[in-house]
Amino acid sequence: MRSAAIAIVLCLLTTVSHAAEIGSGLYAQDCADPSQTWEVEIRSDGSARVVRAGRVYKNLLTSYSFFGIRTPNNFHTAVLFDQENTPLGDDGRGWLEIWKIGDSYYLLENGKNDRRFEYCQTDAGALTH
Repeated sequence: MRSAAIAIVLCLLTTVSHAAEIGSGLYAQDCADPSQTWEVEIRSDGSARVVRAGRVYKNLLTSYSFFGIRTPNNFHTAVLFDQENTPLGDDGRGWLEIWKIGDSYYLLENGKNDRRFEYCQTDAGALTH
């Protein structure tokens, strides 16, 4: 009985440490057509999980000061892909920028405004304010 209780507590602690943070959710260029989406889960431990075209990218790093001392007020976070495992570009670089506008968010691929993805929905209620 005691080992079952310990297992439950460990399970809860793992869930809490990986709870989705504000900015997590589903992003698409057209929310009515979710075929080209980014599913982003920002975690409280500084990591992120991203799903793109059915492929899962785990244990990605996040950065809240991507621009250094010139970070704009409406910049939320960047999700950084590693060089060997990126869905963006073939030059080994890739990142997502999440920006806040009013009470919502949008996402840019590699900082390009022409690849803007609108916030469509939360990931398990992660965007509670």
